[in-house]
Amino acid sequence: MNINTDQLKILTDILKENFVGGRLSKIGEIEKGVFYFEIKKKLLIFTSQPNCSYLALSERIPSRGEISSFGMLLRKHLNGAFVIDIGLVNPDDRVVEISFSRENFLIVELSGRHGNIFILDEKRVILGSWVKNKSQKRDLRTGNVYVAPDHVFSHETKCDCLTLREHPDYFLRMHLSEIKESLIQKVTRENEKIVKRKKKLLSNLTMDIEKAEIELLWKRHGDLFLMTINEWSGNVREKYFSNPPDGMEPLTLKLPVGIHSASAAADFFYRKYKKARRTIDVLSERIEIIKNDLETLENDFDAEEAVTNIMKESGKQSSTAKSIRADRSSKGKTSSHFREFLSSDGIKIIVGRTAVENHKLTFRVANGEDYWFHIRDFSGPHVIALTGKKELTQETLLDAASLAVFYSDARKNGGGDVIYTRRKYLKPVKGSPGKVTVASSSNRSVKLDDIRVQRIFKSRL
Repeated sequence: MNINTDQLKILTDILKENFVGGRLSKIGEIEKGVFYFEIKKKLLIFTSQPNCSYLALSERIPSRGEISSFGMLLRKHLNGAFVIDIGLVNPDDRVVEISFSRENFLIVELSGRHGNIFILDEKRVILGSWVKNKSQKRDLRTGNVYVAPDHVFSHETKCDCLTLREHPDYFLRMHLSEIKESLIQKVTRENEKIVKRKKKLLSNLTMDIEKAEIELLWKRHGDLFLMTINEWSGNVREKYFSNPPDGMEPLTLKLPVGIHSASAAADFFYRKYKKARRTIDVLSERIEIIKNDLETLENDFDAEEAVTNIMKESGKQSSTAKSIRADRSSKGKTSSHFREFLSSDGIKIIVGRTAVENHKLTFRVANGEDYWFHIRDFSGPHVIALTGKKELTQETLLDAASLAVFYSDARKNGGGDVIYTRRKYLKPVKGSPGKVTVASSSNRSVKLDDIRVQRIFKSRL
């Protein structure tokens, strides 16, 4: 779903009418790589993802509640600036240029798999880009002067120009529809996997019950040992009963290894019988639960409804993430808020305060791929680096680890060992807010560096 040049000309005219002269009051991300500017209480949305590059105008849109390092760079240079102009770099190209009052430029190349987003200074020097440039013809690394492409071929889409004039958010709605459809497919596949796993578990539990039912036969052995208790004397360890006293089929009784009396043997076999009985009761309950789950998953599961609920929950999490910047000026109230910083790589680092806040930060605000830090052998706060699926850089690691030491009891020692891991390897300890169990972690020894600490505190949000 990529926009063509004719549609882009119409959109730039619409965007110019709505946004030129307005102040950029907010910058955010709908999802990774899909940015929005809030100007005049309207949203300018843009993305240059390989299979989805477009511009759109919308009134409202849910945010994911976090922002990438490039988004932070946009905030640094553009937040609060006024839009001077919006237009095409070349009439036949899908490259949009937005100029701002701070003499910065935003370049959005809507060219499919070669697309990218750049922020430039007043001399058109590249300050940063959304993705690393892979062009063989243009050197678009940070610090170089931006060079526009020679030509970008347009691709036809199903959207006609009349529809676009009436609905300037057409591509956004198409994109959200694709996202929802993709989620529906993913949820459906996941549901099928769960059903398959539960059916396999049901089969295994059924076989376990069949094995346990065989163990119930040990009760007869216990009964027979008690019935024939007077016949076991001396060194007799095995007897064949052609006409057993219980009137059932013949069998051979043997004293178990290490047991030397009929009464002890009876107790041994009764214990085996009771264990089998308990096993059957427990497994029967589990089988009934699994059967009910399977009936729900196979007959009542609605993938579209599940996705709708997921998207609603995502909106709630977004609101939760936004609320972490509580009002610090309130006095006489115990407001809940975290300490927020930026690493030298532009990654947001959040530091908890109390045990309850630590729990909220780690298990509600952070996602599974973010990194968690804590001082070893001392009490201290939870520290989260919102890296998402990105790998942890050395600078972000040192910044987050330094904060973990600084706000802990190890600060007086000038340093300490810090453990860190992705949040998905943590589990909360029930009934003990702030306490966690760690499945896998790494260790980093950190000494507090005054220069680093000062720089981190200058980046405090």
